Amino acid sequence: MKIGPVITLALCAFLFGLGADAKAQDFPVKPIRIFVPLTPGSGADIIGRIFAKQLSEMLGQRVTVENRPGAGGQIGGQMVLDADPDGHTLLVHSASYAINAAVFRSLPYDPLVNFVDVARLGVTPYVMITAKGGAYPTIKSLIAAAKARPGIIPFASAGVGSSTHFAAAQFAIAAGVKMLHVPYTGSPEAIGDAMTGKVSFYMAPLNTVRAEIGEGKLSVLGISTAR
Repeated sequence: MKIGPVITLALCAFLFGLGADAKAQDFPVKPIRIFVPLTPGSGADIIGRIFAKQLSEMLGQRVTVENRPGAGGQIGGQMVLDADPDGHTLLVHSASYAINAAVFRSLPYDPLVNFVDVARLGVTPYVMITAKGGAYPTIKSLIAAAKARPGIIPFASAGVGSSTHFAAAQFAIAAGVKMLHVPYTGSPEAIGDAMTGKVSFYMAPLNTVRAEIGEGKLSVLGISTAR
């Protein structure tokens, strides 16, 4: 079942403001730090670590990845904002980077002013996962249960205002149901409880559950893209 056109993005952004002296130097002149404002094992974390390895090999310089989750990615963003604006501090984010301004009343930074978008590192569809052999073997059974018990059937997300939260909310709107949102601190915890049936489903970025799907450890009810 096609759930909707929602996708997750991973952005690499660096603090704007390179001075003339910094530009004139060979780059990089010191180790590069990449901040991921989400938990280890999240979609952005996986992509960030792949990117860090390739960047290190390409530049011949050490590249480290540091997770600073919380507040919809604001904590990690603030870490980059506070760093020297010399291009050696990067931010790898998810689609939350683009939507936070619409979710939170205020942000400690302006994503259009304080950062420069460098590259889109990846696009991954969401897959709706549920417990294998659990209470909801099909989309129809999940929708029927949600309609019979409005606001009671729980679903997981990687946090309030996260892209996984919005993907699940889009499904609920499209299906015409009301469900109970259970926010987790990140994808690994949400995946675990979806697999054990503690929540009805989780809209997981595909790269976070590819191994579990291949091993048959969970059921996939739908995908967010046409193919």
